[in-house]
Amino acid sequence: MKKRIPADQRQFLSRDNIFIIPSRLGFAFLFLVLVLFLFGTNYQNNIIILVSYLMVSIFMTSMLTSFFNFSGLRFYMPKNSAAFAQQVISIPLELTTNKDRFDLHFSFEPVFNRIVGNKTIGIADRKNLHLKKLSCENELATVVNLPYQPIKRGIVDISRLKVSSEYAFGLFTIWTKLDFGHQCTVYPAPKNCSKYYNHLVTTGSEDITDQQMFVIETNAKKGVDEFFELKNYRIGEPISQIAWKQLARGQGHFSKHYKAHQNDDLWLVLNAMPARNIEDKLQLLCWLVLTASQSGRKFGVDLGDMKILPNSGNSHKTNCLKLLANYPNIKVELDE
Repeated sequence: MKKRIPADQRQFLSRDNIFIIPSRLGFAFLFLVLVLFLFGTNYQNNIIILVSYLMVSIFMTSMLTSFFNFSGLRFYMPKNSAAFAQQVISIPLELTTNKDRFDLHFSFEPVFNRIVGNKTIGIADRKNLHLKKLSCENELATVVNLPYQPIKRGIVDISRLKVSSEYAFGLFTIWTKLDFGHQCTVYPAPKNCSKYYNHLVTTGSEDITDQQMFVIETNAKKGVDEFFELKNYRIGEPISQIAWKQLARGQGHFSKHYKAHQNDDLWLVLNAMPARNIEDKLQLLCWLVLTASQSGRKFGVDLGDMKILPNSGNSHKTNCLKLLANYPNIKVELDE
């Protein structure tokens, strides 16, 4: 299969990579043809023999129709994608055709959990997609979204995509298995840990220890808030916020407003996660990465042997998730 259909992002269907065999209905059809032919020759009945010949011609016509329904299709699939474990994702597949096609089935082969070198290969559920008709519109590419569900984190090679059809009459099954060299980076499934949130975030950039854990808002509670602005006093505001100096000078009735001093960077530490199993720790850490990124704060990730310095933005979040997906293999290509 590797020799006949090598891995490539672009695939073209021709007689070199198309396989066709009779279906169960096709074999039953052939058996009926054989029975009719034997009856016709045994009883010397030309009508029955003619019917058997007619059925053979239908059988051959169905085979050719099935082949031409497949031949000439062009496929393109992006090289990489990303997803969270146990999440059904859609992998885009571009199809280009010069005529209408019918009854196309798409399914990924099941992938088993294994380790290749230093790379963890996860498990994926087999999902199917049935395309009843692919219309031709000036040979423009049609994009179909293939459902795919990775079960475990890691680098998942989706292996080959099986494209099959039983058009027409269901007498033949025509199929091919295409390898697009597609890999899916599967992040750990986020596990909500809001009830432990006060104990999972630390600040500082050196010698991170469990004793340094405290909530993000700790600085504000310790009285290091910074003066931000004066606003007109509103009835009901705390007396402690009244700007007494301005009031004594006759400048008006104002209240002082503060903002928390948030120059300290956040560190998310794997060993500090409240779980025994490493996979549970990674799931908790994944939730924290998403939460910290959504809050807009700068944060870093500490996995022991590998650290990502505090930063913010989508690229930083993606790098942190990639690190979690590949753990303990820390040799991972990060985005700039």
